[in-house]
Amino acid sequence: MKQLSIDRFRHILPRVVLIVLLLASLSACALKPVIAPEVSLSDLQITELSLTHANMLAGLKIFNPNSMAVNIQQVDYTLSLNGIRVSSGQSAKEVSIGAEEYGNLNLRMSSAYWDLLRIFNQVQTGKTAKFLLDGKVKVGGFGLLGKTFDFKKEGDVSLSGLQP
Repeated sequence: MKQLSIDRFRHILPRVVLIVLLLASLSACALKPVIAPEVSLSDLQITELSLTHANMLAGLKIFNPNSMAVNIQQVDYTLSLNGIRVSSGQSAKEVSIGAEEYGNLNLRMSSAYWDLLRIFNQVQTGKTAKFLLDGKVKVGGFGLLGKTFDFKKEGDVSLSGLQP
């Protein structure tokens, strides 16, 4: 009877050791602090015109400063040009970015003509406008249950892609 329980223990010992090692490695990844990705607007273009709105494509450039790859699960955003709110929403696709690398994410946006006309009245054709892009980026990945970071980026963007 004693021999049977020792044999059973020897049989399950490798599985127990494997599970303990796996849990230890997962907890080590989960304990590693994740640094917020850096989000910037790289491009803005009109893709389609309707009777009331202009559909646009905004290109985001995202830098992953972490020493491990991360998945950008979702980006919630608000975009303003020259102080006029142009669009807000959230990304539809997930993107994976390698450690200390840049990735690109395209956002589909819609804006009323009235807002775009107000912006064009402020700047000369083909020039740049001041942009404010702010929101939240949700990051997840191996060993991460998900973490959300706020971001706010200001700068200049060319309006040449917005010419209908």
